[in-house]
Amino acid sequence: MTASDSTAALREYTMALLPWKLGDAAAPPEEPDAAAHLPRLLRAATRAPREHVLLLGFGNGRLGAALAAALPPGRTLTVCTLNPEAVRHAAGESSAWWADGRHTVLADTSPRAMLLLLHAFGRNPAACTLMLNPALSAADREAHQRLQRLLLSTERLDFDNPPPRHPGLGTLSAAAILHPDEPELAAFFAQFPASLRELIVIWDADAPPDGRMDAACPTRHLARRLDADFAAQRNAALHEAAGDWVLFLDGDERLAGEEWERLPAVLARAADLGAGGVAWPRATFWPDTEHVLAGLGLWPDLQLRLLRMGPQLHFERPVHEVAAGLAGPVLIDAGGQILHLSRLLKDRDALAAKLRIFDAAAGHGRHRLNEAYPTLPAKFLQRVTASFAPRSLLRLKPA
Repeated sequence: MTASDSTAALREYTMALLPWKLGDAAAPPEEPDAAAHLPRLLRAATRAPREHVLLLGFGNGRLGAALAAALPPGRTLTVCTLNPEAVRHAAGESSAWWADGRHTVLADTSPRAMLLLLHAFGRNPAACTLMLNPALSAADREAHQRLQRLLLSTERLDFDNPPPRHPGLGTLSAAAILHPDEPELAAFFAQFPASLRELIVIWDADAPPDGRMDAACPTRHLARRLDADFAAQRNAALHEAAGDWVLFLDGDERLAGEEWERLPAVLARAADLGAGGVAWPRATFWPDTEHVLAGLGLWPDLQLRLLRMGPQLHFERPVHEVAAGLAGPVLIDAGGQILHLSRLLKDRDALAAKLRIFDAAAGHGRHRLNEAYPTLPAKFLQRVTASFAPRSLLRLKPA
């Protein structure tokens, strides 16, 4: 991918997000004139022979505009901001500089989205000149310092394709917690390959339903009432799993065929690295199969679903449950993704009923359905995935 193509991709992401906002955010405060900071930033940006310059924080836009105008040919500026509202408030010269050409702005509220997008589109922070905007408000500075730490503490790992006699998935148990009324269960069961050690299904019922389906691998059906406690349901599945690793998928989730094919290599690499688990980005399709939710935390929606079994491994919290007691660090497999079909398979009434279950488990009524959401073409996220596949993982460096 050329630098101009990658710049256009980051610009496309920002343009899709900017029409949306959370609440009534105030305009960013006035900041010192850009001229006071420009000479130092320009020296830092041109000292090393690195093509890409990352400036963390937009502020009022003036410093980014001045730096973009001063950078020599061969240097590309990307301003990364966790405050999209600041970009919306910018006007005139401070916004026009990034609308086309070799420089751009990457805006979102999600540091994890920033991390994946920068790696995907040729701006590996370790290989870029990375600078914190010195003309930020105190709140903006703190948020972008956290982003800076995340970017600098993450490394991209490449691994070889599995050898011809790779052991496959015989050490991997799959697990699912399902309700008998879950739609499209035949397609859900059909995705699991015969090479898995087993599939453990915990049904939210008094007994496994009649006419239940099996996957191509050995399948065990058990029943246990959910009782508004998703963590307990997943812990019941953990108790039954016999593999060295366990993979959880929900009834409205799928792994793409190519992800199942590369899963043995991911599993082997995770084992070699002593990982406790692997997380995937999750793409939620809406309003059709050609678009996915993105921006404002809707993507990458990282899901820790591949877990190394260990004596301390368990799930906590009755809703939005989290895995605890991991036997090692977590890797991010950004070369794959979980396909989330909930909003395509379920009508509004079914989705509302599911949110009521979440509310009951959480003890409050905060889960709501919106009428519209920011989206991107599904092909955009496929480009992100393709940039990591077939053999790259992200890992947080040890502190």
